[in-house]
This record gives sequence, C-alpha cells and structure tokens, in this order.
Amino acid sequence: MQRNYLPISSISMMGTCETKFLESVLGKQKVTNLMKKGKEKHEELTEGLPQIKKGEVLEKIKSGIKCGFRELTVIDEKLKAIGRIDELQFTGGFINNKRTATLIDDKYPKRVYDIMPLYYKLQLAAYTSAIHNSVDYSKICVVTKAILLCRNYDHSIAKDFEVKKDELMSWEVNVPEVTDAAWEIFKNKKEPEHRRFDVSSSKWLECFCNR
Repeated sequence: MQRNYLPISSISMMGTCETKFLESVLGKQKVTNLMKKGKEKHEELTEGLPQIKKGEVLEKIKSGIKCGFRELTVIDEKLKAIGRIDELQFTGGFINNKRTATLIDDKYPKRVYDIMPLYYKLQLAAYTSAIHNSVDYSKICVVTKAILLCRNYDHSIAKDFEVKKDELMSWEVNVPEVTDAAWEIFKNKKEPEHRRFDVSSSKWLECFCNR
C-alpha cells in the first residue's frame, strides 16, 4: 500500500499498542458501535456551520481577530502525517509575531477518564506537531494550549483536560520518535511489538493486549 502521509488518528494508536496502529492504518481495525456513535456526534457538532476555504482561514488568522475553526485539516510535512483537528481557537496573544492557538479535541468516551489515556496524549501532541510543521500554519501561529473535552451524547461536557504550553511542548518533542517507528512498521521494516509509547514520560511501555 502506497501512502504519502500517515493518519494522525492511526499514529495515536501507538499509544495503545504497535499492533493496534498497524490494524488501524491498514483498515483492519474493528469498527465498534462506540466508534460509529462518536463519528455521528462529531458530525452533529459541525451541522449548520458555514463552509470556509483554507485561504479564508489563513487570512482570518493573519488579521489578528478572535476566531475559531472546526474540522481543520493539517499536514505535518516534516514527519509526513495528516490529521483533522476538531477545533483551533484564536482568542488573542502573540509569540514571536505568531498568533497563539488553543487546540481542542472532542471525545465521546464510553466512560469518563480519571486521567488522560496515552493515545489521547499522543494525538494532541501529534496535532500540535502538525501545526508547527505545516507549510500553511507554521509561520503564522503556534499552539500554546490543548484541551481534551470528554462529552456526553447530548454534547454537554462531562470532563475536560487542559494541557498547558510547557507540558504540551514536552510531549511534542517525542512525536518524531513515535512517528518514525510507525513508518518503520508500515513499510514492513520492523514487526509491530506489543508495546505502547507514553509521550509524557518519553518511554515505551508494555501494552495491555495480553492481559
């Protein structure tokens, strides 16, 4: 199978197990009712929103006005990864003449988590990396905060996890290692192992597949 970019949604599975990543990127992952429901609820969040072209998005960011965008496609040209961010908000602030952005990811989990799962941490870090390595966005904005929203099916927020700049940056520096390993597996240069990566500790850990 030929690919120019790996989906960030698949790369995030490296936070669960390398074997799960391979299933996902090859389209062999079992589609559960929970996954179908989550997709349906994500679509509800964007119902009725006006379509906006990339050029308009870039111009609004450059203008300095407060704005936000949903379902924003981003490409990490350095790591060759692609993903769609649920929401990117610009409420004010600059760092080195770049707009500061808050990255928001919506989840509809089966249960409310006490701590953020490793695959969600990896996904937030990979989205952040994609913005910073993007041809379109790297020169005009920088992600300084990420928020994971755990929503109920009525879209109310059950719990939120906020990741501030320093912690988010410490996660982001680990994304190249994980992505490189993902590409090695995808290109059949190594067999997937039963291990998962923790971007917050920079360590490979045992997975839960055989427990």
